[in-house]
Amino acid sequence: MASSDPTQQRKILICGDVKGKLSALYKRIASVNKSAGPFDAVFCVGAFFDGPSSIPFDADDEAASAAAAAAAAAA
Repeated sequence: MASSDPTQQRKILICGDVKGKLSALYKRIASVNKSAGPFDAVFCVGAFFDGPSSIPFDADDEAASAAAAAAAAAA
């Protein structure tokens, strides 16, 4: 494990879409940790679970839905 001294730099591993493949994630982390670690933290960005929550965010659709909800509430 990396040092807990607050004056030292931290090593952070960042990974992309996991999409529910946790076994593959753990294997990859172990591999990278052996060659470039140890890491203080791992951050997963992107789609973590596979399924409907993995659908890309569409800001235009979100804004249209919010506007429609606001108009309905005002009526």
